[in-house]
Amino acid sequence: MHWDVISASVVNHLEFAVIFADGLSGRVKILPSHLYGVFEALKDPGVFKQLQVTDGFVS
Repeated sequence: MHWDVISASVVNHLEFAVIFADGLSGRVKILPSHLYGVFEALKDPGVFKQLQVTDGFVS
């Protein structure tokens, strides 16, 4: 699909660059205040650096 993510890479802690199949690209910055519950582990830079693309999604 054209909205599938084909590439994602960590820029800084809680920030990553993304490229979609249709060529659209940009950066995503996650606010620390949004990291609670299952997302709380992303506060750890070592965990955040494990970012990858799986089946067209950032995981």
